[in-house]
Amino acid sequence: MVVEGVHGAGKTTVSEMLRDRFGAALLHFTPEFGRFRQDAELDVKVAPLPRLLHYLAATMQVSDLAKAHLESRHVVCDRYLVSSLTLLASDPSVTAQEVATIVATYEPYYCPPDLTLLLTVEHSVATTRLRGRADRIVTNSQHESMESPAFFQRWQLHMKKEVTRRGSYVEIDTSDLSRSEMLVCALDAVVDRLGLGER
Repeated sequence: MVVEGVHGAGKTTVSEMLRDRFGAALLHFTPEFGRFRQDAELDVKVAPLPRLLHYLAATMQVSDLAKAHLESRHVVCDRYLVSSLTLLASDPSVTAQEVATIVATYEPYYCPPDLTLLLTVEHSVATTRLRGRADRIVTNSQHESMESPAFFQRWQLHMKKEVTRRGSYVEIDTSDLSRSEMLVCALDAVVDRLGLGER
């Protein structure tokens, strides 16, 4: 299962609840990727297409981890391929064809999800959630999402288009949902599409 969505949509909340509910492995980009991203100031000093290659490499590493875990348990990914490629595709300095050409070389390698939960949210709600986070660590893409409704909407639209063409998915608008309501909607989707237990 993959949980996708823009910043502030509730991905981490839903991913952690699904992990707990199904005893699943919860995967995200590894800490090493995060440290390199920070040390190299990846989102500031590196152009979009080379940056995409790095994100794709990190995604392929998560794919390998997913394949290994799937031998013995369910897997939940907090973001995966769609997040990386649509974030960069939302940059006006690159074309959709440039992104598609690069991503195509990775397609045969990665482990596709059985179900993607696409969490969508209104910009004002996402911004409020991001500003209320306890860690208060703001990445460049989070800052741009908060400050630019146009970028936020463009990224969310790209996600919808990409998820739609990549197999089984369920869209959940979390704008008016509490944490418990998010879990109910996510579990309903998992039961309906994958038949994993009962809500």
